[in-house]
Formats: sequence, C-alpha cells, structure tokens
Amino acid sequence: MTSLQKAVLYDEVGAPTVLHLAEVPTPVPGDERVLLEVRDVGINPYDAKVLSGRSPRNADFPRGIGGDVAGVVSAVGAGAVYADGTAVQVGDAVFGWGVNTMRQFVVVRAVNMVRVPQGLSFEKAGSLATPAFAANALVHALALPASGTILVSGATGMVGSLVAQWGVRQGLRVLGTVSARNFDRARALGVEPIEYGDGLGSRLASALGDDTLAAVYDTVGEETLAAAVHVNARAMVTIAGDEVAERFGAISTTTTSRDVTMLASLAADIATGAIVYEVARSFELADVVAAFELLETGHPQGKVVLHVS
Repeated sequence: MTSLQKAVLYDEVGAPTVLHLAEVPTPVPGDERVLLEVRDVGINPYDAKVLSGRSPRNADFPRGIGGDVAGVVSAVGAGAVYADGTAVQVGDAVFGWGVNTMRQFVVVRAVNMVRVPQGLSFEKAGSLATPAFAANALVHALALPASGTILVSGATGMVGSLVAQWGVRQGLRVLGTVSARNFDRARALGVEPIEYGDGLGSRLASALGDDTLAAVYDTVGEETLAAAVHVNARAMVTIAGDEVAERFGAISTTTTSRDVTMLASLAADIATGAIVYEVARSFELADVVAAFELLETGHPQGKVVLHVS
C-alpha cells in the first residue's frame, strides 16, 4: 500500500486563503533523483505570484507549490549523484530546489542538491536557492566593478542584501535604498542607506556628492532606475522585467542559470558568518496561510520559512 503524506495544495488561484493541506501519495524516486524528507521550505515572492495567478502556470488543479527546499535524503534512485559526480547517500542533509516542495516528502533531481554545510540551519538552507540565484544573475549580467561606488535597491531584502554584501567584500562603496526602519540593518551590512520613496533622485545625488555610480543593481523596479538616470548612471541591471529595463536603458536579467557551485560557496559563507542571511519567522506547515499573508503584507525583515519536520 502506498504511504500518504501531507502537502500544501490549492484548487484555484487567489489569496493565500485558497491554500490547504491534503493527503497525497509519497512518491518513489526515479533514476538520478532522490526522495527528501523535507525539513524547511522558504517562501518566495514568486510563489505568491504563482498562487495569485500573476505568474500563470500551465498545470491542472489541485496544484502544489514551492521551489526552495532543505531536507534529509530518505531514498535514492539509480545513478543519483551531486553535480560534482559524487554519489548521494541516504541520510545526507541537503538543500537546493525542486517543484511543489511544500510537503513532507518530495522527489528532486540529485544534481539540484547541495550538501548543507556544518553550522548552517535547515531553515536558512531551505530558503536560500531562489534569492541566491537572483542575486547571482544580477552580478553575472553586470559584473561588480573593481572599484568605485554602486547602488543596490532593496539593499536589506533577500536578493539585494546579497549583492550589497558581495560589493562590500570587494571593497566598494555601496549605497542602498531601504525603508527608514531598516537603516540600522543596512549599516550593519556595510551599506550607506538612502530612504526610498518620493525625492529619491535628489537624496541619491546628495549622497553621491562629487562621486559617480559605477553600477546599479535593481531588485525593485522603475523608482530606483529613474533615480539612477537622474544622477547620470549608465551601467544598470534589473530583475524587474524587460519593459522596465528598456524604458531606462538597463540590462534585464532573469534567474534562468542555476549555479550549484556558487550556491555551495554562498552557503559556506553564511555558515561561517561571512555573509549575513536572516530568517524573519518560521511557520509550521499547517500555518501556511499565515506564512503567505506575512510575506505579502507584513514586510518581513528576512525570509519567511515553512518548517515541515
């Protein structure tokens, strides 16, 4: 008899209240795949877009949800190896990404998994892949300059904070747009905070003085790019979409490339404290509605995570 597990499903697109728990069969891993006993799953803005229908999916209802994941390998399919070619073993603590990960057990491709380094919690590991890949896409599309000053929008957000910290580690002067309540968090990262909102262009010009922007990394949208153009910035990259990028002469990038070597390196840096990565709050699987509501309306200071087991 097939064993059952609990999974987060939804029967129609809409608000977080359409999410519910249901029993579904526990799968068996095929070739080059592993079965994870899920520990923690990060909730991303993309998940909320998919749920609301703003980012359509071509899939039948009921649908699962979730991409990032951390857990323990409980079964291994034939030929399941990590990206470096070493064999995955039952009992390995791993993290990475998959499909419909908000459930107790999920089958994932072995090459999409990375070992959890010592000192890194499952909740941080299970929420890392998506923001890490988005941040990496920005600096891949527009390399961090060797010197000078950069601007990062949303510099205390999950994506922006990674780019900002990479810039600080490289010895750059990093300006970051943040809310007033996050000034201290930005300064703790080595970032010079600038409050976003009306008048951003003037505040940015004042902060720069005689300095110029060597590069702009945008995670928010047109407000930051308009302010950057106001101070004659030329090199800009955004993850806000092609239309916004074209309007302001910026590079548009997406997270189509997933570099597991980078992911492993970043996880190690977070484990040692070299890079700061914050979890705002962890929810039990049964409280998934409240978790999504916090993500969408609560302005969490860090990742929102579902703790599964």
